[in-house]
Amino acid sequence: LVPPAMLLVAWALYSTEELAQLMEAPFGNALQPETVPMDMYCAHIVTELQQQAFVQRALNRRVADRSWVVKPEDLVAYSASEDPAATPDDTVDTDTAIS
Repeated sequence: LVPPAMLLVAWALYSTEELAQLMEAPFGNALQPETVPMDMYCAHIVTELQQQAFVQRALNRRVADRSWVVKPEDLVAYSASEDPAATPDDTVDTDTAIS
């Protein structure tokens, strides 16, 4: 009964020591590869930032061209007499896409 108990205690202590070493250097060192895949995370962040920059450039271009401005003819308005359930807030179609 003593040898299995000692084996269990030794295994628990060894596992705790191994976990402590991993937590001590989660980004790796010269002898041990990284536990946290920083290269993958950094590549993902760079991709996201590039996408944000592309979208920002596209938005800036649309603002400069004034293609984002909604003109009255872009909106569909109808009077309350055409729609008896219409309220003053319902006079503009909010589903109209902005070109």
